[in-house]
Amino acid sequence: MTSSPRINPNVFANLPLDRAAHHRADSVWIEAALNGPGARIVVFNAQRQVLTETDPVFAVKWLKSDARNFFGAGAPLMFLGVMGDETYFALGIGKDFNLESQALAGAFTDLRFGANNLSRNDSAIAGLGAWLLDWHARHGFCAKCGAESQAVDAGWKRVCGSCKTEHFPRVDPVAIMLATRGDTCLLGRQSMFPKGMFSALAGFVEPGETVEEACVRELLEESGIKAQAGNVRYLFAQPWPFPSSLMFGLHVEADSDAITVDPSELEEARWFTKAEVREMCAGGLQTTDGPLFVPPGIAVARCLIDAWLAE
Repeated sequence: MTSSPRINPNVFANLPLDRAAHHRADSVWIEAALNGPGARIVVFNAQRQVLTETDPVFAVKWLKSDARNFFGAGAPLMFLGVMGDETYFALGIGKDFNLESQALAGAFTDLRFGANNLSRNDSAIAGLGAWLLDWHARHGFCAKCGAESQAVDAGWKRVCGSCKTEHFPRVDPVAIMLATRGDTCLLGRQSMFPKGMFSALAGFVEPGETVEEACVRELLEESGIKAQAGNVRYLFAQPWPFPSSLMFGLHVEADSDAITVDPSELEEARWFTKAEVREMCAGGLQTTDGPLFVPPGIAVARCLIDAWLAE
């Protein structure tokens, strides 16, 4: 008997497209695909909000290739990939664009808050588009010599016009960990969180460090909890396009339980039992200070919590 492959439960993961990297430098193929009947364009405004349908269901509004005429020839256009007979692109429009003045129905929606209501395919494709467009907006100049760079390879590379240095889309690895000890897990909260929300701890992977080492270091720095890199277990990853993080979801068995919070990192941290966390997931754990809850399903932290509860 063979087991079924585990499916990544995270929003923005499981991109359904063939990235078709061999076509990126083929400008003739890209132009033909863009002007063909299978072209699909996901549109973002200057605030990186995605254009969505408003009727009959909430979904990404895929535009045909002639929609590019609404936005001007200079608008950045990124090739995302292929699915069947359809070719997908992302388009960023300027801050002066007025949707109401154009012959386009729909509304711009914050992808961070709207993605959980989209289909998983739509959220993954839109997430990739947001990622690339944001990278281009932030990296218009060469990090080596400071000269202006140009987008090439259908948006997958920038080349400096002066020193010819090539630049590629940035990916920042993050270790996000659910520390457990017996039948309890460690959750913390930052001052920026909504009142009552607790989440898994997380931090960026530093140079010369593995994901497991980052997990152990961040856990100790933020909460004073000790663990061993050999007890870190990888579950899944989530591309997080706000703007360029790759979240490595981890479970780690802690060696200690005495909490010493770093106030520059966390406002509070607590150990919660599985029964308490189930209540936090179901609507809120009632306390004298008000209900306590965990992040919504769009967050990799919630997927880590759900996986722990299911074990």
